[in-house]
Amino acid sequence: MEKWLVDSSEQAEKEEALMELWEDQNFKADAGTERSYQNFRRKIAPQQRKATARYTLRKWLQVAAVLLVPLLSMVASYLYIQSNEEHTELVEYYVPRGEQKQITLPDGTTAYLNSGTLLVYPQKVHRGYPFGISDRRS
Repeated sequence: MEKWLVDSSEQAEKEEALMELWEDQNFKADAGTERSYQNFRRKIAPQQRKATARYTLRKWLQVAAVLLVPLLSMVASYLYIQSNEEHTELVEYYVPRGEQKQITLPDGTTAYLNSGTLLVYPQKVHRGYPFGISDRRS
């Protein structure tokens, strides 16, 4: 019978014969079977919960890492820029239409402004800062 089961030919006949044998048996669960089943479930349940908890914790840590790294980078960049930024007060000088003005700038130079000109310059001169920005308003 063993060779017959192992042989791959006549598969449909084998399945039919095994099904008949199975249906002929009168299996009944008694109290011992139920106890064994409950004992089995009790033994495997804590391991399943631990594995699920570990998986969930690992997933949350991965999500936290993906979100925190860029967030911390942005905060660090912002704080770095804020600490190195010089706060420069700007002075605006506007010449109305039909007038011309002559002003002396903080570095001692004289500026001649025509009608409708806006001159913006820092109150204190710093290196690397453009001295003045002029805009002709028409």
